[in-house]
Amino acid sequence: MPRGPRTRNLTFYLLKAEILELEQAISKPDELTQYDLGERVPYAAKLYVKSPFESAPWWVTFFRQAVPDLEQLFNANSSAAILLRASGRIFAVTFGYGRNLLELDAFERGFGLRVALNALDPDTLRSVDARTFEELTVVTRSQTSRATGLENFRISESQDILKAVTGKPYDLMIGTRITGADAAKVTYAPNLTGLAEKCSQLLSVYGSEYYKQRFGFIDQLRVVSDPARIHELDEEIVRRLKSGELGNLHLAPPEVVDLEDIESFVFDRLGEEDFAELDIQAYLDLNSDRDSISLHELKTRKVGAQYGGAEAPHFRWKLYDCIVTEVPSESRLFVLSGGTWYEVDATFAGQVTHDTELRLGDSNLLPAAQGNENERQYNDRVSRERGYHLLDRKLVTPTGGRSPIEFCDLMTENRQLVHVKRRSRSSTLSHLFSQGVVSAEVFLRDSGFRQALASNLSNAGLNAAARNIPMGRPSPPEWEVVFGIIGGESEGWPGSLPFFSQLNFKNNAEHLENVGYRVSLVNVSVG
Repeated sequence: MPRGPRTRNLTFYLLKAEILELEQAISKPDELTQYDLGERVPYAAKLYVKSPFESAPWWVTFFRQAVPDLEQLFNANSSAAILLRASGRIFAVTFGYGRNLLELDAFERGFGLRVALNALDPDTLRSVDARTFEELTVVTRSQTSRATGLENFRISESQDILKAVTGKPYDLMIGTRITGADAAKVTYAPNLTGLAEKCSQLLSVYGSEYYKQRFGFIDQLRVVSDPARIHELDEEIVRRLKSGELGNLHLAPPEVVDLEDIESFVFDRLGEEDFAELDIQAYLDLNSDRDSISLHELKTRKVGAQYGGAEAPHFRWKLYDCIVTEVPSESRLFVLSGGTWYEVDATFAGQVTHDTELRLGDSNLLPAAQGNENERQYNDRVSRERGYHLLDRKLVTPTGGRSPIEFCDLMTENRQLVHVKRRSRSSTLSHLFSQGVVSAEVFLRDSGFRQALASNLSNAGLNAAARNIPMGRPSPPEWEVVFGIIGGESEGWPGSLPFFSQLNFKNNAEHLENVGYRVSLVNVSVG
């Protein structure tokens, strides 16, 4: 039986509407070989090709001492992109490392994601990339062994932004598989003469609002498209960097990366110093003339990743695309991530703050912290002054667990499990909320953990605290999980917390309440 045409994965980018000429989208056209396809295809198109660059793998030199006659080996990478007009827009179809041939701001962000969410059967997902917004932006990629629905990827519809999905389209005329992010990667049997027709098909799917039936939650965070608003928000970023008033501004890679493969990060044109972490303060420390910081600077300076064994860093992103921050403005909240500004739905943002306010705890439960007091010193002092049980640094390993956990920092006779953190970064708050959830869950389900905890407390001379630990399954309504935040701004509390910290607290609180615990949030002032 004859085989049908072979399927391939083709990657489509939609260029921004202001790109009027094909060459405008090419980063360094003079370094490329160009082919005007002219009358060879039934559409206007140019092919851009970068000749392969050969380099020896690092491990050749690594083994050369022991094997001097090791043959000389080379790797070669090729890149190509065809730019074409279809349905009044310009598209780029890339091959190999062809994306690197395009200007970094030439294409529509999220084009492929929108196409995929409109085109795919939502019960056929195989992979999902998401960004969870906190001070430490968490980028995740989840894959399943077989097709399934979004609910099996543990995506928080209120806290995560979908960045990429892979699934099977309803209409197999589109393809047998589609992956959507900034680009639409479509698996189908392509032919060169039909490339413009495929682009037109994808553009039509892009314009649909079918996604709202199953993925409408993505509109809780809307892309800001008004140029005047974007300019205003960008200027606020520049002002913060010049003044050093960073607030919640930080850096994070704008896409999923294999951190195990990255040895360090580097900023181009700022010397050769590299950094283990991608840190905005490192950039400011290297930049001796902060007055020179501008939007142009942020969008032209690149951030590189130094991979193990590579001779030079790979400059993958614009600095601007790595900035993550929140900017409140006129009762609205704007979030910058991955080079895109999002507006948080006002009703959604107000509901999150309202839900946080409903869980505010007794302000007298925890006294003010002293200015120079760290968390450990604060917990020690409060336990003495208030008679609370000090469980800080009393670590216990859950049954079958690999590492010990801290049950809580302080425990009151009223069965309040108090977790305390000083507010410095909302990533710290994320850890605080996660710690409370993990310990409460283990306490509820793991009898071995409860026994070990009681034993450890008794051995430490904390007999009164040990007597509060039940050997049988605890009754969650009798226990309250308290999150104490040192240094939260009293004015506007808890609205003064970063929005995504509030959202993180709300989601974790709801999780604990669903199993019966009481949950509260307490602001610890600094005297």
